[in-house]
Amino acid sequence: MIVKKVASKNQSSYLALGGYLLDRDNDFNVGKKVASYRFDNCNFEQDDMQSNIKEILNTQSLNTRAKGDKTLHLIVSFNENERPDETIIYQIIDELCQSLKMGDHQRLSVIHDNTNNLHAHIAINRIHPQTLKIANPKNDVLILQDKAVELEKKFNLMQERHHSKKNEFDIDLLQLKIEEKESQAYLPHFQSGLENWLKVKAFDEINAVLKSEQCTFSDIQSVLSKYNVNFRERRRGFVIQSDTSPFFIKASKFHRELSKNALEKRFGTIQLEIPNKKHNPLWNEYLTTINANKEQKQKQLDLLYKQIKIYRKYKQLQKLKEKLEEVKSVRVKYRHQNFKEFLIKKGFDGDQEAINLFRRSKPKPNENDNVIRGTKIESNYKILENPNYVTKQGYFIYADKTKSNKIVDKGEFLKCNINSNDDRLILKMLEFAMQKYGQNLSIKGDDKFKKRLIEVADKYQLKCNFLDEKMLSLYNKPIEEHIKDCLSTKIIEKIDLSIQELTVTKDIQESDSLKKKIKSMDKVYLKLSKNQAIFENDLLNFLDEKDIKNLDMIDSRVKKQVFKVNETNKEGIYILNRLILNEMDEGIQKEKFKSFMYLVDKGRIDTITLDFYRFNGIENLQSFCDSYNMQITDVVERELTLDYTQHNFQYLKNSLKQDMQPQQKQKIVENIENFRKQQESSSTYQTKEALKDILLVSMYKCLKRSKQVDLQEKNRLEKIAIQLHKTYSKTFSKNYLFETEIRRFLDDSILSELDLTMFEKFSKKAFTVQDNFKAINAINNYILDRMDEGEEKRRFKSFMYLVDKGRIDTITLDFYAKRVDIDSFIKEYDMKTIKIIQTAKVLDFSRNKIFAKEKLNATQKERVLEAINQMKKPVENRKTIENSNGMEI
Repeated sequence: MIVKKVASKNQSSYLALGGYLLDRDNDFNVGKKVASYRFDNCNFEQDDMQSNIKEILNTQSLNTRAKGDKTLHLIVSFNENERPDETIIYQIIDELCQSLKMGDHQRLSVIHDNTNNLHAHIAINRIHPQTLKIANPKNDVLILQDKAVELEKKFNLMQERHHSKKNEFDIDLLQLKIEEKESQAYLPHFQSGLENWLKVKAFDEINAVLKSEQCTFSDIQSVLSKYNVNFRERRRGFVIQSDTSPFFIKASKFHRELSKNALEKRFGTIQLEIPNKKHNPLWNEYLTTINANKEQKQKQLDLLYKQIKIYRKYKQLQKLKEKLEEVKSVRVKYRHQNFKEFLIKKGFDGDQEAINLFRRSKPKPNENDNVIRGTKIESNYKILENPNYVTKQGYFIYADKTKSNKIVDKGEFLKCNINSNDDRLILKMLEFAMQKYGQNLSIKGDDKFKKRLIEVADKYQLKCNFLDEKMLSLYNKPIEEHIKDCLSTKIIEKIDLSIQELTVTKDIQESDSLKKKIKSMDKVYLKLSKNQAIFENDLLNFLDEKDIKNLDMIDSRVKKQVFKVNETNKEGIYILNRLILNEMDEGIQKEKFKSFMYLVDKGRIDTITLDFYRFNGIENLQSFCDSYNMQITDVVERELTLDYTQHNFQYLKNSLKQDMQPQQKQKIVENIENFRKQQESSSTYQTKEALKDILLVSMYKCLKRSKQVDLQEKNRLEKIAIQLHKTYSKTFSKNYLFETEIRRFLDDSILSELDLTMFEKFSKKAFTVQDNFKAINAINNYILDRMDEGEEKRRFKSFMYLVDKGRIDTITLDFYAKRVDIDSFIKEYDMKTIKIIQTAKVLDFSRNKIFAKEKLNATQKERVLEAINQMKKPVENRKTIENSNGMEI
């Protein structure tokens, strides 16, 4: 609710104001413009308008001393979505008058509903009917604003921003205390505000320039231009006007030496540049039209007045009466038309330029508005005929007789306020929208509004398409489908964001992580399309743990594939766990995984699902199982699955960030499909398989050669074969290998043709030699004592020499972890570790194509992998395996 005091410069006419408020142009008919009216503290009946107004005029005439305006005009306006009862409006008027202590004064209250906002006018006689004293309430504006805040709460009206005492910002805005504005950037909203703002910002500078004897008029202009203001000629003097707004102040009011007379005495005659205003051609057409109408009106009136003079002279009363009626009709026919009315008429005639000019501002719907709009934002939307009225903003209002149900045409959309249960109003509105925007309609609003639209469209078989997919599914599908729609929307939102990140990132590790994340979410998306049950682990891919806790879950019995932790699978499980642990970054997740491994080693976990390893990034798990002869067992387990309840639907619906349009959703689905195809047809898979074949051949050659050399060389070859096997295992879960790893089995000729990428986020834990010198010497001596004589021991002595001389600053934990139980040394010597960032070149599978020249057959492959597994066991537990040629390896 807004309460406004209408200012008046001179004494206003109560008779003219009353005539306007009571719609004198329509013969004081209630219904077209006036919804209701009421006289207070008057002695005549309510229907006797003229007598009541005369009584108020007589009361005003009895006070001959008052020189100010004897009438107070107030306007109370309500939000466009509100239509309070007349009784409530009159209660509000009574309380506003009481707050000004003018409750006993004569007044006329009129409610108008000819605009988009229901509003009331209050014309109060300032002269008290008994004391005949004039009332000029002090701080009346602030009193009214305070009362407006109170009335909004009392009658449960929408709260607007008021210049209330309770709002410190608005008090500062009204009072404009200069000392408080010195440190604030203040945007002037009023002419008085512009004056005070200029005095704070520019007065001292202008004063200094004026005191200078060498000052010129251009110097003054240059100072003003700094603050986006300049001189303009107005009437017989100068004003200072803002360049960006219509506000201005008298130049002499800002500084007495800036008046036109003072400036011309000092600088001579001054000719200001008149800014060029380019008028729209329609404005020129408007001026031509009104001038032509004025001429026609004057010609016809001159002729009629001559005839009236003659009829009056000869007292021909009947003809005189007819001519006076003709004068009225001429005045109505050539009534002055403002530019807005001119544009509306041109718009009805189909002038597109007039429509665009009339609707220069592009309004946006409020959050709670019920809105219908088309598929595109076009400027050539039709203006339909016969609106009830048009607002100053260019909104066309179509309302019923009660005006409680209305459609507001705001150009780019229709705002609908329909409270009636009559389907004909909804039908008319949909037909209106189809005529204006076509068959494809976009709907925004509450569920009740959307439901009524669908029901009416189905009932009357309207050929309109509602583009809001959620709106259609909300009332035509079972709850299970609603939930799946919400989940699929949530998933594709997350996948779309991940794909966007993937296109931007240059980091291989991050890229690899994003690809795995997309694949896991894509699997859940495919499960939804196949109507499969959604488990708690599936939801973890795209929902937060907080969201999952708030969802209703049910216990289900699910058949799963697991590894039993027994002698058959123990070695393979150990390798899988180590493989996952090595790839994890330091943090809570890694610590949790270590706890899991501890429980596995202690035999406290009986089974591990295959999905667990897939979730942690192990691909082609079946091939890995074949390599380590692991057995897969089918078991039935209890699992939490998502329940299809109304609570879950509402929660998931509210968690969606935005309403996704069908076209937008379809585009994202197409992007996901393209990504899926790219992954399947990319070189990553081919390169990975080729590297596996090359590694298997290299391991086979190492093992074969180890049977033809001495014991020392045999041990070296077996170590190389085990390292190659580690690299082979890594290819199952990663899409890249380090340069140091590929140099073990690829020739230099092949390496030179590969595109190696610099890997810049390779973090490792390390020891600083300076902080851990004593412990490092102990570890080095411990390792050296247990080494056999040979090349490796000689190299390690060289390494120790460099450490002693201080030429090596840091040593990674991995360097020692391969040779000793480093954790025991860390605890014994309380060694300090740091995290270092290393750079290394890597082979990215997606950027390179490698082909294997040689391949092992299935039998050879099986025997090589089994031989490597035997090498990792103690010597007494090893088995002898024959190769395909009968040779022991």
